[in-house]
Amino acid sequence: MHSLFTFLLLGFAPLALGNFWVFYEVDDNDTYYTGYKFFNESYPSCDEVGAAERWSLASDVSGGQRGVRVTGDDRTLPDVFEANVGTLHYTIYKDRGYGIFDTHGTQHGFCQSYNAIPYFCVDINWYGTSAFHCNSDYDAAQINVWL
Repeated sequence: MHSLFTFLLLGFAPLALGNFWVFYEVDDNDTYYTGYKFFNESYPSCDEVGAAERWSLASDVSGGQRGVRVTGDDRTLPDVFEANVGTLHYTIYKDRGYGIFDTHGTQHGFCQSYNAIPYFCVDINWYGTSAFHCNSDYDAAQINVWL
């Protein structure tokens, strides 16, 4: 009976989700947002920071235009976070509980605001702070592929 219960429970559980972190980068004066980076770990090493793609802020990321578009007053907690990155184009909406939606409106996970984890890579002059932690069908490796 126990194995039947476990089987049924697993049958209703979602498929394995990927996890990724969204960090925003700033200049060395913490005054200018330079873009966003995606990592699988909450505390990326400076080697990982240097290797990760920096997705620039853009006013429009529709079609084949790459980058990240944010709306709202707070870049660390935007109302809309739209990313056309790598092979993926998705949007995180604050008013939808930080759900992750593709361009067809299908939800692929959710994020939580998590503005607490900084990285300081002085040797390569990159500074960033976490904005979101996401559970999704995607992981950072899929996002960081430039096609």
